[in-house]
Amino acid sequence: MPTGSVSTGAASSIKFAAITTPGGDVAKKLEAAAKAAGVQWLGAHEDFDGFSDAELASIEVLAGHKLNGAKLGKAWSKLTSLKWFQVWSAGVEGIFGKGGPCPCPELPKSSVIMCNASGAYTDIIAEYVMAGVLFFDKELPRREASRKIGKWEKFPLPCCTGEQTFGVVGIGDIGSASAKLAKAFGMRVVATRRRPEIPDPYVDQMYPMDELKTMLAECDFVCMATPWTPATDKMLKAEHFAAMKKTAVFINVGRGKCVDEAALLTALETDQIKGAALDVTASEPVEEGWRGWGTGMDGKMLMSCHR
Repeated sequence: MPTGSVSTGAASSIKFAAITTPGGDVAKKLEAAAKAAGVQWLGAHEDFDGFSDAELASIEVLAGHKLNGAKLGKAWSKLTSLKWFQVWSAGVEGIFGKGGPCPCPELPKSSVIMCNASGAYTDIIAEYVMAGVLFFDKELPRREASRKIGKWEKFPLPCCTGEQTFGVVGIGDIGSASAKLAKAFGMRVVATRRRPEIPDPYVDQMYPMDELKTMLAECDFVCMATPWTPATDKMLKAEHFAAMKKTAVFINVGRGKCVDEAALLTALETDQIKGAALDVTASEPVEEGWRGWGTGMDGKMLMSCHR
């Protein structure tokens, strides 16, 4: 079975492979980096099936993105030399199971070192959060609608500085980086976390999780940056959207499954809240006929397709 502790001997003794598109930009960069470090590059494949049994048995360091836990479980007995397993995403629910049994039960029991990429995407996601703030705060959908029909329309613009409250549900790296940018815009910042006694330099008031609805009622913008776990599954429900201001904007850059998506879409359709900026959805890609695609969401939703 795989064993932990990466060798401290010569770099050339380390054998490295990746689960990614062979010949793609990422694979080429990894190969170049491995050669520069004197590490043996065993190649890249879309799946474990692309490697021979001998290659699987020799891999000591394995990296990959959106790895499938079931396929990892199937290949596990062959990864007899594995010491370090690097996932390129922040979330690891695809490996450890999405609420059900772990599809590779040997992994958490082993001494293999496993790392995720928490913090790697912090700045770019925080910038997306602020793009969502400005998209709705500066009435960009309304401006674009006026342009399309050739209508010269003047209307007042709100100002973030000193007038609006930015809330973070489950503050962590991304939430804190988003709070920092919101603070730079002069916004009051509030947040929830499991241990509210731990301060954050950019948060004016920290709430315990059991006071979530109280916090939501204060916010002009609600940023959800929560990882998915069984405990956070659909943690935002209809009652939470009902607690928000009718002018509130919901921004989700955590995981789509942390939200009751049907309740969110209903809140948008019935004007319970002003809008939503979504980088994540409950199902990715979304199903054909998804309610969020409809014209009824025009001006109410900013959406990007989560990678």
